Amino acid sequence: MLSTQRKLFAALGVLLFLGVVVLLLPPCTSAAAGFNIIQLTHDGNIDYGSPKINRNGWIVFLGQPPVLDPESPPPVNVYLYKGGGSPIRLTDNVVSTSLNAQINAHGWVVWETLDLLESGIYLYRGSGSPDHVVTSGHSPQINDAGLVVWEGSDPEYHDDEIYLYNGVDPSLQLTNNNFLDLSPQINNQGWVVWEGYDGPDAEIFLWKGPGTSIKLTDNNYMDRYPQMNRTGWVVWQGWDGHDWEIFLYKGSGSPIQVTNNESSDITPQINAAGWIVWECWLDSSSEIYLSKEGGPPIRLTHNDFTDAAPHLNDQGWITWSGHGEIFLAIPIADPAPVLPLLLEGN
Repeated sequence: MLSTQRKLFAALGVLLFLGVVVLLLPPCTSAAAGFNIIQLTHDGNIDYGSPKINRNGWIVFLGQPPVLDPESPPPVNVYLYKGGGSPIRLTDNVVSTSLNAQINAHGWVVWETLDLLESGIYLYRGSGSPDHVVTSGHSPQINDAGLVVWEGSDPEYHDDEIYLYNGVDPSLQLTNNNFLDLSPQINNQGWVVWEGYDGPDAEIFLWKGPGTSIKLTDNNYMDRYPQMNRTGWVVWQGWDGHDWEIFLYKGSGSPIQVTNNESSDITPQINAAGWIVWECWLDSSSEIYLSKEGGPPIRLTHNDFTDAAPHLNDQGWITWSGHGEIFLAIPIADPAPVLPLLLEGN
């Protein structure tokens, strides 16, 4: 795998550096990055939508032509970048909007589409046409085995519950209660984590297979957008009464608060090594931060526009959207200048 990644980025002079980390996050502070930061898109489209990267360095993201008429916005399509050349457009939307695209290690991509006629969740299995898995559903996630989870309406309680698609049956229901269950995520063990509104706020739940789910939080503030790595460590953003902070569950015991500052820390992601990347709001825009190897947070971006929705793979490669474009940061042995990779003609 390492040799494949070197081939993909040899032309950029990128060196790979892999490490194992211990996670202890102090407040947001600036630090030398130690990453090559590459602009992947420069195509006239608005490229955004929480880009996701797999272990091969393939990135899936959303793209939309510039909005000329707010009353008739252009369609949003799903694109797949495979490490060289121009991205592949996986959808051919004319008036539809695609959202929440996710990718697994094999290049399978899942997303949802909003359309009066063809709404629902779609699954692209690496080639051919995508399958229309269900006709209604939101926030799909996929693991490396091809298992897909999403949130969908429940006719019994008239709320949203968590569903699982095992490649055959799209109607396996993991939750069945009288409150909202949202934002599911599945790891390679088939464990599922989500946020559930079982009271005045949202709490974090974990399902490890048939049986009762585990409630990871039980407090008086909002806990949202959980993410889980392959070992069962879970991160999420929680409201501390003043702003959003990052919390971590290490597979046992009580969750710990890993940031405590005057800035809102949101949309955390975690990889198998325990690296956490997140978006930190500073003044009027947000920047991307990373914690690795037990050291202080590393500030990856420092500009005058909003950098949002970071995601990282197990090699420590990080992607995010900023100013309508997609960026990629790759660890290097020594600091190096920013290297642009301009992909045109999406």
